[in-house]
Formats: sequence, C-alpha cells, structure tokens
Amino acid sequence: QTPQKELAKKLDIPASILSNIEKGKRLVPKNKIPLFIKELNLKEEELLPATASVIHEIREDIKSLEKEIGIGFRELKSLPDEARQELIAHFKELKERYEKNNSSMPTPERPAEVAERVIRQCRIGSAPVDLNKIAKENSIEISESTTIDADGWILFPKDQKWAAIKVNKKISSLGRKRFTIAHEMGHFFLKNVDMDEKSCQIDSGQKTEHEREADEFASNLLMPEKLIKKTIGIKIKGYEDILKIGQAFEVSQQAAGLRLMQVTSVPAAVIYSENGLIKWGKTSSNLYLKIKRDHKLGRLSQASKILDKGFRGLVRPIETKCEYWFHGRMRGKFMEHSSGIYENRVLSIIWIK
Repeated sequence: QTPQKELAKKLDIPASILSNIEKGKRLVPKNKIPLFIKELNLKEEELLPATASVIHEIREDIKSLEKEIGIGFRELKSLPDEARQELIAHFKELKERYEKNNSSMPTPERPAEVAERVIRQCRIGSAPVDLNKIAKENSIEISESTTIDADGWILFPKDQKWAAIKVNKKISSLGRKRFTIAHEMGHFFLKNVDMDEKSCQIDSGQKTEHEREADEFASNLLMPEKLIKKTIGIKIKGYEDILKIGQAFEVSQQAAGLRLMQVTSVPAAVIYSENGLIKWGKTSSNLYLKIKRDHKLGRLSQASKILDKGFRGLVRPIETKCEYWFHGRMRGKFMEHSSGIYENRVLSIIWIK
C-alpha cells in the first residue's frame, strides 16, 4: 500500500477523500477531526473552520497567475527582483483573503449533515423513517400524479416556506417511491434548485451535482447510520444484512446495499451484475480496490451460478476470489453472498472476513 493509502486507513476515510482534503477541495469531516488531531499531531484550529469554496477560489487564482506569467512558484528565485516581489505580494494578498474568509464564513452543511438535522428536528428514532411526519412539520404536500413524465417533481417558492411534491403514480415499488420523495425533499432542504419547478428521473445515467446531492440526502434521510447499526449490528453477516435494511427502512435492495457500504467499517463491496457482466458497484471506505466494471463474472462465483440456474433465492455465503471482482489484491478471506433480484440481474455483497 502507498503511504497515502496507509494514512487514509488510519484516518478511516477513503484515499480519494484524503487526497481532496490535502488539495484543499474538501473539508475534514467533523466526526474525523479527533482522529486527524491524534494521527497528524494537529490542533483543532488548524482544521476548522476551513472553507472548501474559498480554498478552491484561491487555488484557481494561483493557477491563473501561473498561467499568465508562464512559470510556477518554485521558479521564483530565477525571476528579476521586481517580478518576484510582485508575485510574493499577490500571494500574501491571497493568503490574507483566505484567512479573513476562513474565520468569518460559515462551513456549508453537507447533504448527510442536513439529513441528520432534519431527522433530529422531527424527533425520528425508529425505522422506517416517517416521511409524512417530516412533510407535515415542514409544510410539504405530497401527492401522486399520472401526468408527470419523471419519477418525481417538486415546486416551491423562492422563500421556501412550503413545497409541493408529486410522485409518478406508475411507480409500483414502495422503495423507489420513498426514495423519490426523499430525493425531492433533498432539493427543498438543501436549497439547491435554482428554478421554481424541478422534475427528476431517479435512474438517469448522467446526474448533475445537485441531483447527486439530493440522492445523498435521500439515502441518509431514509437510512440513518445509527438506526442501521441498531438494526444489523456492526459486522457483516451476508446478504441478509441488505434484506434487513431493505425491509426495516422500506427501501430497495440496491439502495440498502449502497447505504450499507457507506456506514460499515468492514472492508466490503456491493456489486450489481446483469447478463453475466459486472455493471456497477460501491466499496466501503476500508476496501482499497477498484471494481472490475464491464468484466465477466467469475465462472465459479455464486452470482454466475445463480444466473446459470435461474435461481433468485438465497443460498449460504461462500468463499470467493478477490480477482473475480477487483483489480489488485488485498489480504484476507473474501466472502460472497449473492441473490437474484430481477431476471438476469444479481446483487452481490463481497466482504473480507
């Protein structure tokens, strides 16, 4: 493992997030601040309140300056004194602006934090999360419609004192219907829709940043981390964990699997395959491997056998090979537990025991 991956493991965050924190593009998660202080020997004031947008703006200014002059700051020594002093003065100005903004600008809430706040304010402490209660306490009207050509639609005024959500009546799945409502609520609570009217297609391939934020909000709202751990514990036992989350929180198995990967500390992945090909998947923060998207399923994998036999029920977990699912290797005993969810489609959970 690279030093960065080793550090990311110690800090219990994905290496990609650590990289963005180091580049100034992301903030240190609040719940990870004590770990950062311990592992990196930092002071709390060195971590908070950092403002990612301000850092990014300054980095862009520096890039523009470098591009305009045609050199980087490492080559300052070779510049004439006057040019060097001009660059240093500009850099100091950027630094002062950052420090001023850093102490005065509020740290923006992430979708997960907003969802947690809504759950807390509505005093929700059991599954499934009562979306009607949330709607009632926030002046949100929910109704079904046969006229919209999307999964969901939301309308709210600029002052955002109320909202109207419409859900496509043709959606038969309770899980998908609840996710659609929660997704539209995400636009309302995140205030991330510029226009008064917005329609959303939950399964669309290309999603904007606002749509991804609404998805993140919906996942956290419907499946709060504390309630998930209360429902299934902290260890992965197999596909039954996905089923328990799906049933308890009234969400689809895919949504349950994806959320499980966000909250578990076990090195694991949930992987969706169709017609014998791995289509997509998500790894937990402690599994440092890349999923083999668009690769054929391993011939001896449980998922492949389920497809061959046309079997949709559950069998027992089996030991599997890392190379069936991932690029690269990690130590440990890899387990697989798969289940057919639709015709020619299988959902698998892979974890290190």
